[in-house]
Amino acid sequence: DQVLLVLNTGGGTVTGYGLAAAQLVRIKEAGLRLTISVEQVAASGGYMMACVADHLTAAPFAVLGSIGVITEQPNVYERLTKEGIKFTTITAGKFKRTLTPTKKIDLA
Repeated sequence: DQVLLVLNTGGGTVTGYGLAAAQLVRIKEAGLRLTISVEQVAASGGYMMACVADHLTAAPFAVLGSIGVITEQPNVYERLTKEGIKFTTITAGKFKRTLTPTKKIDLA
């Protein structure tokens, strides 16, 4: 037995699409083969869902991919430095906290 899912979405929240992708995994864990077909777009969270498939098909001009994250926050590092204030950040790993308003931004 197998499931065919026609997927067309520009994506949305991580929690919503993460849950949807997890439900697709449950289908596979139940022993069903999962085929996902994209007619127009599977971007962001939709792409995350599509990646769960055993077999993925897409129309020739369909848009797939574009998992991106954007965040904006003020950076007060230079002001704090000018005032002589230093912050220490302790994390459990190198990439646990890569963006913070109290540290110099390293774009490398």
